[in-house]
Amino acid sequence: MEASELKQKIFELLKSDEEFRYAVAGLLGLQEIIKRLEVTEAAVKELTERVAKTNERLETNLSSFEEHMNRLREDMQKGFARYDERFERMETKLTALGSRVGHRLRGHV
Repeated sequence: MEASELKQKIFELLKSDEEFRYAVAGLLGLQEIIKRLEVTEAAVKELTERVAKTNERLETNLSSFEEHMNRLREDMQKGFARYDERFERMETKLTALGSRVGHRLRGHV
């Protein structure tokens, strides 16, 4: 039997004979490959679930962080407004004081 005829016969057996197909698969180590793929698939599934949980926690933390930042921004704006008011009052008082002192100084010259 020539090599080409042998190849043709093997292909026919692989197509038609389930027992032969499994025997060849076993010799080729396909069962071991399938087991490893199943283990890999389980690991990928676990990692996917862990990533999803991590994303949920990140989204929750980010939302909380944004709320804190908004409150901090509001507090800072209120604080700046208070200091602006105090600065304006001090400026007004200094201007008035400067006018009185200037007026007195002009009266003594």
